[in-house]
Amino acid sequence: MTRRIAAAILLTVWAMLIAGGLIAYFTTRSILLTDLDASLVSRALSLAAQTKVPTTEPSMVYLGGDRYIVKR
Repeated sequence: MTRRIAAAILLTVWAMLIAGGLIAYFTTRSILLTDLDASLVSRALSLAAQTKVPTTEPSMVYLGGDRYIVKR
């Protein structure tokens, strides 16, 4: 009986450690990817604002998120 209880406790502890590790990994991954996306969008917008667009070049219209329209 004691071995069963010890095995159940050990299994529960390992399951909680694995679940906690997975939750921490996916939470951190999600936050870092969101920050990377925001950084890329802000950099692209700042570069587009700094560049003077000639009339012969296509213009870029920002629609939000990762959507752009390129017009001639």
